Amino acid sequence: TGRFDRVEWSSNKDGSFSPVDQAVSVYTPAFNEEGFTLLTLTAFDDSGICSSFSDQLILEVVPRAPIAQFSMDLNEGCTPLEVLFTNESLEAEEGGYFWDFGDGSNVVNASDVKHTFQTAGSYTVTLTATNSAGVTSQASTQITVFDLPTAVFSIDPVEYFIPDQLQITNTSIGGIAYLWDFGDGTTSNEFQPFKVYDLPGTYQVSLLVTSAQGCQAEFIFSEEIIMKEGGSVEIPNAFTPNLTGPGDGRIVDINDNDIFLPVVKGVAEFNMKIFNRWGAEVFETNDPEIGW
Repeated sequence: TGRFDRVEWSSNKDGSFSPVDQAVSVYTPAFNEEGFTLLTLTAFDDSGICSSFSDQLILEVVPRAPIAQFSMDLNEGCTPLEVLFTNESLEAEEGGYFWDFGDGSNVVNASDVKHTFQTAGSYTVTLTATNSAGVTSQASTQITVFDLPTAVFSIDPVEYFIPDQLQITNTSIGGIAYLWDFGDGTTSNEFQPFKVYDLPGTYQVSLLVTSAQGCQAEFIFSEEIIMKEGGSVEIPNAFTPNLTGPGDGRIVDINDNDIFLPVVKGVAEFNMKIFNRWGAEVFETNDPEIGW
C-alpha cells in the first residue's frame, strides 16, 4: 500500500511475466520448469523519498501432464504381421513409456518399436506415457491379423504318357483364388484344373492360394512330374459279366470285374470292337473310359 511510481516482477527461474511492469501479471513457467519458483514483486518510488519495497511468494510448478499418442505403418495384415509403432507422445519423461501389444508381450522404456504378431486375431495395443511426477496417460488402437490359407494338393501317379491327363487332387483350405504353375509356361486359375502336357520331360508343379483378405500361401509339389512319349495298353484276359451291373459301360468300382475294358496310357485315339464267335460285331466304342 502507499504511493509508488512503478513495479517490476522477477523470478529465480527462466519463466516470463506478462506484463512485467504491472501489479497484476501472469507468470508462465519456462519449458521443463518444475519444482519451487520464487516470484518477487518490487515497487519503486522514483522521487527518492521512499526506498523500493519488495514482496515475495513461492510458486510450486508441477510437470505438464503427458499426452500419450502414437501412429503405426499398418493396422491390419497377414500373419506373421510386423508393425512399426512411432511414439508421438508429449510431455513424457525420457524413457517413461510402456507398450502393451495385447498378445502377452510388452516393451518398457522404448520410444519407437517394432512388433511381430505371430497369430491371427484382434489385438488392443496400448501405450502408457509417464512424466517425472508419475502422472500417466494412455493411448490405444486395434490391430487385426488375418490367418493364412492352407495350400496343399497331391498328384498320383507322378509318371504319365503323353497325352494323359494329370490326376490332381486339390485339398487347399481358406482360399478364394488359385494360381497353378505347371512348370511348362502354362497356368490355371481353376480350383481343380485340367492339365495335359504337350512335350516329354520333367515338370515342377506349384500352387499359390489367396484368401479373401489377400493373404497368400504357396505349395510346391515335392516330386517332379515325369512325362513320357509312347503309351501302353493292358488287356484283361477274363471278366465276370453282370446283367445288373452299370448300363453305360463305365467302371464305378475298380474292384468290380463286371466290365471288359482295357487300361490305356498315352493313347491319343482309341477304338475297341467286340465280335462274337461267328465274327459278328456286337460292340464298338471310341471312348477309353467306356467298356463292354
